[in-house]
Amino acid sequence: MISVINKTCTILSFNSEARKMKDKNKTSGLKHKKEDTIYELDLFDILMDNILDSIYFKDRQCRFIRINRRMMQSLSIQDMSQMIGKTDIDMFGEEYGRKTLAEDLHLMETGEPIIGLIEKRKLKKGKFNWTSTTKVPLRNDSGQIVGLVGITREINEVMETEEALAYERDLLHTLMDNIPDTIYFKDKKSRFTRINKAQARLLGVDNPEDAIGKTDFDYFTKEFASNAYKDEQKLFKKGGPVIAKPEKIRLADGQFRWVSATKVPIISKGGKVTGLVGISRDITRVKQAEDRQVQLLKEIESANTELKDFAYIVSHDLKAPLRGIGSLAEWLSTDYKDKFDEDGKELLDLLMGRIKRMHNLIDGILQYSRVGRLREEKEEVNLNELVKDVIDMIAPPENIKITVENELPSILCEKTRIGQVFQNLLSNAIKYMDKPKGKIKIGCNEDEKYWKFSISDNGPGIEEKHFEKTFQVFQTLKPRDEFESTGIGLSVVKKIIELYSGTIWVDSKIGEGSTFYFTLLKKVKI
Repeated sequence: MISVINKTCTILSFNSEARKMKDKNKTSGLKHKKEDTIYELDLFDILMDNILDSIYFKDRQCRFIRINRRMMQSLSIQDMSQMIGKTDIDMFGEEYGRKTLAEDLHLMETGEPIIGLIEKRKLKKGKFNWTSTTKVPLRNDSGQIVGLVGITREINEVMETEEALAYERDLLHTLMDNIPDTIYFKDKKSRFTRINKAQARLLGVDNPEDAIGKTDFDYFTKEFASNAYKDEQKLFKKGGPVIAKPEKIRLADGQFRWVSATKVPIISKGGKVTGLVGISRDITRVKQAEDRQVQLLKEIESANTELKDFAYIVSHDLKAPLRGIGSLAEWLSTDYKDKFDEDGKELLDLLMGRIKRMHNLIDGILQYSRVGRLREEKEEVNLNELVKDVIDMIAPPENIKITVENELPSILCEKTRIGQVFQNLLSNAIKYMDKPKGKIKIGCNEDEKYWKFSISDNGPGIEEKHFEKTFQVFQTLKPRDEFESTGIGLSVVKKIIELYSGTIWVDSKIGEGSTFYFTLLKKVKI
């Protein structure tokens, strides 16, 4: 009798003599016993050949003495005789064979079984095979170890699943420990069950494990912790998430920070809420920017009020005495000019010119202050008709020709303002024209979002270093005694264009002329 002893010393036995009896004369007097033994062996053969695990027996020299059908299939051999008498070195090569040989010899010397040994074996074509192997000693009737029996089960699916899970865990660990946002998990009692490094820094702990089992009450103010606890308990009862809730927290170093907190329930397969996962993003800079924006809006509102007051002062308190000075100068010119010498007449003319310039400056200031303050109803305006009306109103001199190069669009706008844009740009081109035959061209093209307009001339041109200065308030590129200008016209144009979310710029070459470009949104905000 040969018995197989497993780890718990349970005897797994089969009768070796019975196999010999199978080949003896069937007419023996032990017929009944023989039939039982044959039946037992048949059951054993059926088990061996139909079990899904690979089963093999080895002698004391670690040679195979029997294998089952599953093992033959896994090794792609047709006949058991191909393995009988061979070792693992013969079948699987030196490296793997010597490893298993050492294990088998140790087992047969000590009687210590090998239970659930996980192995990854490289197959042909770069594939791998995961197995779980158990080996136990094979003993005879005297209890001596005469070999071993091994059972090997393929666990590829299990190991692939474990590897996939391990990969997912690694991804989660990498994400949690490198993302700047704080991430934490809590149970239904609002105790931390896991946190990432960012959350650990927020809590003021060196090791994330130190926070496990603790609550917000251990780290934050009572007021903050109480509010957070109420939100979380409400989440556990109703299952609804907390999304991007602004929270002001006090850090371990005493500083205050603003965070945007999102918390969602963790729901089991059975549909029960078992905890929550929270993500908090530091929005301190955003809140500071919002506060600054509110402050700036207040300052802008205050500045607008002051601008209105200033416009009132300009229109009433400055214009009134200026009108008086103008009337006095006209009276002197009418009644006493013939009594002045040439120097006196020149000074009187200079005074009249300065009064006119002052009037124009005051009107320009008022005009600039009204942009963005006084609004009119937007309407669909045909720019072809609007530009024609502007040209007629300007009445350019005969030596200057204004042409519209292509069809202009109809846009939704404030008619007076857009008319002022074309009027100021055309007037500017006419004013500085230095050629005997002046040419001014108006063009337009489009892209997906904007209309792009251009007004070009063949005038004196502008140096590149003055491009930005051109649009600044009270800036003129020629002395005012040569060209009477307030320096406000192009500033007004820039302000109007920017109110319409557009941009304006100039391109120019000295002696060749200038082109002013500006864009207007196709879809104007009403």
